[in-house]
Amino acid sequence: WAQLQDDIEAAPARLPGRTNISVSGSLRLAPAFLTGTAFRMVTGADLAVLQRGDLWSTRDAYDAEYAPMIKEYDVGQGEDLAVGINVTVKAQDFTEDVLEYVEEQNIPASKLLILRPPAGPKDRSVLDSPAANALAVGMRNA
Repeated sequence: WAQLQDDIEAAPARLPGRTNISVSGSLRLAPAFLTGTAFRMVTGADLAVLQRGDLWSTRDAYDAEYAPMIKEYDVGQGEDLAVGINVTVKAQDFTEDVLEYVEEQNIPASKLLILRPPAGPKDRSVLDSPAANALAVGMRNA
């Protein structure tokens, strides 16, 4: 994981002046978020990825941000804020696992926020690229 993180974080420096970036391969949610962070819009980069046969792009417009559902849990181990994003977990809620991890690792958080799409966490809870962009902005603003 550390090598993957180093490689993703170094990628923008390997692509100077590039503004349209196509991301390929199989990405889990955490590496996808890291890739988005490495190529954030303030750097002038637009990302695109093929998702279920459709091209999803950070450039795709949306009408209004989607406010996520938010649940808050007290952790009481410090002053930081822990955030979990639950988008596609099907049959189980991952909150207990995240709380257990935060406690076991002694993460210095006062609370944990779990953010979910308005339709709840499930496959296809985010139907297309504009919806993904609207949800990402809603989660950022939350």
